[in-house]
Amino acid sequence: MTVEDVLDEDDLACEDLQLWRCDPIECVKELMGNPAFRKLLAYAPEQAFVNEDGTNQIFDQMWTGEWQKKLPVGATIAALILSSYKTQLTQFRGDKSACHRRRPTAHAMMLIGYLPVARFEFFDAKTRSVAGYRLFHYCMSCILLPTEKAGKDGVEILFADGLVCRVHPLLAAYVADFPEQCLIACCKESFCTRCHVAPKHGGEPTGLRAVWNPFRKDLPFCDIFTCFTPDILHQLHQRVLKDHLVDRCMEIASTPENDERFKQLPNYPGLRRFKKGIWFEMQHIFIGVLQGVIQPTVLRTAVAVIDFIYYSRLHIHTSATLDALKNALETLHKNKSIIIDAGVRNISTHQKSTK
Repeated sequence: MTVEDVLDEDDLACEDLQLWRCDPIECVKELMGNPAFRKLLAYAPEQAFVNEDGTNQIFDQMWTGEWQKKLPVGATIAALILSSYKTQLTQFRGDKSACHRRRPTAHAMMLIGYLPVARFEFFDAKTRSVAGYRLFHYCMSCILLPTEKAGKDGVEILFADGLVCRVHPLLAAYVADFPEQCLIACCKESFCTRCHVAPKHGGEPTGLRAVWNPFRKDLPFCDIFTCFTPDILHQLHQRVLKDHLVDRCMEIASTPENDERFKQLPNYPGLRRFKKGIWFEMQHIFIGVLQGVIQPTVLRTAVAVIDFIYYSRLHIHTSATLDALKNALETLHKNKSIIIDAGVRNISTHQKSTK
């Protein structure tokens, strides 16, 4: 692989890179044919309810959601869940990057590739990052090339129960933190991966990177923006809670009594030591600290943010919890103007916090 393959430009300078990959279709065949997963696989969409009248639906697995119900009758899909994260393999060589596997003894996750990390020293600072974006998408296109035809036409797979079925491998989710999501969505790191920011707020109309051939363009039935899973750490704990809610509320209620309230609260296991991080533990008592020292509208906004964070962390959702999540978001948008009215945040940065 050379730079010309990535940038489509005639340049004498080149850098040799190595891409290690496996055929994802063969990985799907191995997983679906593994006898250890025989009782864990589901081949058709299902519906589960909390109550007998069927008004409170449960969403806990890929096949209990609404996505697979859109498929025609008789279609069997293999929902592909991809994940990528840049981690240095220091035990081998310092310039290698890969992703750690979870629960390797279960063999439910398979490594399909090592993506090269290029230095691009012969590029100037303005084009080096774009070249890295294009390299990533070129490598991902090479890895996922077999899924393009298999997703449209299907492929015969021998299941663990001995039956042979035609399966359509489709990209269903992409697990990545916010910086990785920006890389996949071809947008700049400070821009939202799902929506467009107005020029007067963000400085640019779209904030997209010049990646002409993203790896997702030929994947069948793929909407990459609906594949992104929530990044609770970067998007909620750090961006919304730490950078916006706590700072803004402390500016509005700037009084020494806040510190005294933290000291006088009843003991909570692990609270003083902050074993899981100060911002994670602060969620438990932050509303109690604010009670009586800020305006009711600001307090309602803070309660809505905390509720939204707690509901978003649930591993199993129902129709009721999703309605509560939506109500918390609507309450936030209904009362968020108090932050601007208080004069502690301008329109531009406030717009970013509400994306």
